[in-house]
This record gives sequence, C-alpha cells and structure tokens, in this order.
Amino acid sequence: MASLTLLSGNSIPTVSYGWAGIDADILPARLETAIESGYRHIDGAWVYGGEKVIGDTLKKLIDEGKTKRDQLFITSKLWATHHHPCDVRPAVKKSLEDLKMDYLDLYLMHTPCAFKEPGTKDKWTPDPFAEIVPDDDVDYVDTWKMFLDAGNEETGG
Repeated sequence: MASLTLLSGNSIPTVSYGWAGIDADILPARLETAIESGYRHIDGAWVYGGEKVIGDTLKKLIDEGKTKRDQLFITSKLWATHHHPCDVRPAVKKSLEDLKMDYLDLYLMHTPCAFKEPGTKDKWTPDPFAEIVPDDDVDYVDTWKMFLDAGNEETGG
C-alpha cells in the first residue's frame, strides 16, 4: 500500500483500517483479513470501544508471525471528555494498555474542543451517545501541551 513521508522522516500509510461501529464479535476476523490484505495503518479511537479487541487481535497476529509491530502504524485519539490536562496522560496510557502497545505512531485530539463529562458512566467507559455539551473551561492549547509532555514521558525523549 502507498505511504507518505512525513517531515520527521517517518512514513504513514495513505489507507487505513478503522473500526468505528463494528461489532466486537466480528472485529477480530475483519482486522485479520485487513492485515492479510496488506493494511498496515490501524486507525481507531478510545471512544469506539474496540481498543481491547484490536490489541488482543494484533497481539495474536504478531505472535503468529503474520505481522510485526514495526510494520504497523497505529493511530488513536483523545476523546473530547478527556481534554482536561490531567486526563491526557491517563488517556494515552489507557489506549496503550488496551492496544497492548509500547507506543502509538499517531495520537490526535478527536475533536477540536472539549466536552463536559456526562456524569452517567465511569470516566473511562466509552459512551459515544452521551449528550455533547462543550466545555469552555478547557483550552485546547493546554491539552496540546500535555500531549507534548505525555509523548516525552512515554518515549523517554
């Protein structure tokens, strides 16, 4: 599959496999088919609720020799209810843990603004259908600064 070279020198595949809305029961088979078909960019997000299933499936495929971690480009995203600076590092760690990865190749803010916590579920249980209420008390620049700090801590750089 085609890829683009980033200014950092790293490359990113131009086509990715995403799983938003795919039932967790059929997700492993679909991901395995995607990997066998040549997909190497796995694009997801915590809020989709499938990172544990993806992590288990990728670990299985790596253990079976069907792919290697360094052949994959893994993207995840910070959900809007986790934009408070104190939530960024735990959110990164949660995605890494669920995906069974030591690092992410790309981590994005899922939305350009923060949402208020709906208060109906555990903060770390995805609820994509929760009421969306913007949280004007969170500045995306402060969130971004924590991205840089979390990245430095996770990579040692």
